[in-house]
Amino acid sequence: IAVMLNKPFHEWLVACSNNVAFVETTNQTDIAIQAQTGVELVLRFFAFRNIPYRGGLDYHEYLDAALLELAKDDNINRVSEQSTFERTFATLQAALGSDSFKRWDGQAFKGKFLMSVYEVLATGISQNIDQIYAKNGADRNTYIVQKAKDLWTNQIFTTYSGAGIRGTTRLSNLLPMAEQFMRP
Repeated sequence: IAVMLNKPFHEWLVACSNNVAFVETTNQTDIAIQAQTGVELVLRFFAFRNIPYRGGLDYHEYLDAALLELAKDDNINRVSEQSTFERTFATLQAALGSDSFKRWDGQAFKGKFLMSVYEVLATGISQNIDQIYAKNGADRNTYIVQKAKDLWTNQIFTTYSGAGIRGTTRLSNLLPMAEQFMRP
């Protein structure tokens, strides 16, 4: 759909999905890369930042509507958005690397990529990127790692991120908490 609506926009999403820090932090398999899962994750990143989620809207309907809106909106500053994207994933890469979006079990980050963690960390960091970048490198890394661990004791996150939680319910609760949760 994006190619038909705005080919340069689609090419921009693809270029962002090939960002080294993004690829490492999202820990994509070769199959996921071939299926362009990364492009969808990039779309989600920009959608969450620019298109407010209206509760009750089906998750896929929201992404489709966001894609249409982002592809048609000439007012979105792609240079600024891409800078925020790159800084967000460079921050995650430096602090957590390929463990960025995994479950914290109290001892280590383990398991597979979790969309709920992506939604909170990537969105929250991007919304606070200037304040987070104001910290020196070591303090920034320590802060990000601690917040990734703290996520697993956050009542809103644990209530709305588990198995069986509908995407609509998850987004309605996790996206609003992301900015506040990641604020230094």
